[in-house]
This record gives sequence, structure tokens and C-alpha cells, in this order.
Amino acid sequence: LRSNFMLVYSIVIICTTIKNCHGLALSTANIISYIEGQRCLFLPRSSPHKNNQVDQSPPIVILGGMAQTIASWEIHARTLSRDRDVLVYECLGQGPPPPVEYDHDVDLYEDVSLPTQAEKLQHTINKAFPHIEQVDIVGFSLGGRIAMAMCTTMMMNSTQNYCKIRRLHLTGVAAGRSLQGQIAVASWQDLLDHNNIRGFAWSALMSTYSPAFLVENQNKIQSWVQFIVDSNTSEGLHALSIQTQMSDEQDLWHTLQLAKFISTSDGVRRPEGIRLVVGEHDSMSPPTEAQKLQSEFNNNHGQQVDGNDVYVSLGVIENSGHAVPMEQGRLWRQDVLGFLDE
Repeated sequence: LRSNFMLVYSIVIICTTIKNCHGLALSTANIISYIEGQRCLFLPRSSPHKNNQVDQSPPIVILGGMAQTIASWEIHARTLSRDRDVLVYECLGQGPPPPVEYDHDVDLYEDVSLPTQAEKLQHTINKAFPHIEQVDIVGFSLGGRIAMAMCTTMMMNSTQNYCKIRRLHLTGVAAGRSLQGQIAVASWQDLLDHNNIRGFAWSALMSTYSPAFLVENQNKIQSWVQFIVDSNTSEGLHALSIQTQMSDEQDLWHTLQLAKFISTSDGVRRPEGIRLVVGEHDSMSPPTEAQKLQSEFNNNHGQQVDGNDVYVSLGVIENSGHAVPMEQGRLWRQDVLGFLDE
């Protein structure tokens, strides 16, 4: 993958260096590529050495929330790529529709369910990193649930006691939604039923950010709404809102069932570490629900990797709502790297 991207990456570096001289923000638009038909951004590590030794750290794959796109993760990706290759991935239903050459006269959003998302993500990672044994996945909200689904499907289908996921860092992923979160999702579904993507954008921002953050950034909210409208399709978001929201705790793809499978399956190598992170003021998937998910992982304990117990940890980030990576970006990146580098 590195060789496939380096020529384009080098051209962009030359262009953005000129922009930097004028104090303008870097743009990654020109190094976005399609892998298995999905929009991806690949950033090779800027420093191949750590402590004067060749760094063998696995790549990081970033999966965003429902209405997010690659651009939402641009700053995080550049920081995280100092010591690691980073791939930012847009799942089925996210972002703009693919170019014509990737549209094979099928309904792009007919099936964006978690098992289909997991299969698509697995194919993309295998294509992007064919010679890499394992990757670390950093998932936020929907992206975190897709990461759990992929881990489950890989373990279900493994014939070699092998899982390509080394570590999972999951933010805004919990055992269930609060009542306020359930109402928010219902409002999204209703708005998108009526093709009202702008109304959805307003509702999503009000639901995912903390009140204090919204007040502090009130002059930016209109531009954030416009970004969501311009960067996504109503059809894709509607499909995601319907097909990826699991309310039945007995559903195989509910987070509690995924956690149970990951933590209890015998004979298959599991991720060596899982970290849950939640915002102190998350009204969608509050800390109490994140604690329930942590308990589901750890109550089914006894699992070991290389002879060691795998304990799922939970971090609560103060002064943040659901969108921890956006509200408390520096603390969130510190948490990610601290966990992945353990």
C-alpha cells in the first residue's frame, strides 16, 4: 500500500508546503483513494524510527461516527501518523457516493448492516495491508460498533486461531442508549425518512456535543451543519440510522452480544487489549451504559492471550459529551496512544 500511495502523497506534500507558508490549513482531499470501493485516507508514518530503532508498531485504522467523513479526522490522523501508518476509513453509507466506476448499478445503501460493514472493512484492511499481520483499530460510536462486529466475524470464521486485530480502542460505545439517546435516534430516523438531512445535522450536533461545548462554539455550528449536509447523502445516513441501531439486547449484533462473543469464544486468538472511553456528559451512550459494556466483557473473563488475562479498561473523559475526539482532542489522542503503546 505504501508504494501505491507514496507518489500521490509526495505531490500533495509539495503543494501543501506552499499553503503552509501562507498560514493556510492543510487539506488531505488530494490523497484520498478508494480501496475495495470505499473512500480511505492513507498517511504513512512520518518517523519510521522510535528510540533510534526501526518502529514495528502496527498500523492504526480509524473508523468514525455516523455523519463523519475522512475530513473529520484529518488533524487526529496527522498526529497519530508520526510513528504509525494510519488509514482513515469511511464505512458504507458514510460520506459522498463513490465515483461512477465503483457504482455497479446496485443500490449502494440496500445493506449497510453491521455484518456487511464488518465484511467490507475486513476486505479493505486485507487489501490495504496484505503483508501486515495485525492492525490496531480506533473506532468512535458507529465506527466502534463496526470494529466490534469485524472482530466477531473474524473470530467466527477463523480457522487458524488468528485475529488480525491486535488492540481495540472504542469511544462512545456502550451497552445501550439513554432515553435521551433513543429519542435522538428516533428523531434522526424521522427526519431522514423525510429527506431532511439539514434537520438531521442540527439534531445530531445537539445530541453528540455537550451543552458547554456548543455554547463555546455557537458561531461555528451553522458551518458544521453545512459540512454534514455537503459531505453526506440523505439516503446513506437514513440507511445507517435504520440498519445499524440495535435495541434488542438478544440480537447477535447488539454490543452486549458482541462483547460476550469476543470474551468467551474458545480456540480463537482474541485482541490482546480493549479500551473503552466515554465522555463525562455523554447523553447518547452515558458512562453508566459504558460501565455495563465493560462488565459484560470482564464478567465473561477467564480469556487469555499468550497466557495473560485480557482486561477491558474504561476511561471517562471530563468536560465532554458523546463526541470526545472532537471536544477533547488532545486528551483523546493521549489516551489512544497511551493504550496502543502499552
